[in-house]
Amino acid sequence: MSYIYDMENEIESTSEFDSWLSALEEADAVAAAKVIGRINRMKLNNFGDCKLLDDGLWEARIDYGPGYRLYYRRTGRTVYLMLDGGTKRTQKRDIKRLKG
Repeated sequence: MSYIYDMENEIESTSEFDSWLSALEEADAVAAAKVIGRINRMKLNNFGDCKLLDDGLWEARIDYGPGYRLYYRRTGRTVYLMLDGGTKRTQKRDIKRLKG
């Protein structure tokens, strides 16, 4: 017996995330493509290397360059809100700010 699930996640973003991604696209097109590819896989329920940080705040880790991080929350059954992005170097500051 096989089951086919036709459920795609909806990924929304904040203006902070959009600004971060735009700046990344200008600075490093390959890194931006990796981030966009990761978001596209998240839409298909392939979240990859992710970690629950605290109180519904998640971190998706991308093992490329300085170690990119995508911070998000689940806002519905299949809706995810991309809050911001960063790198391993800015991780502590980013998490502290997002927990706010």
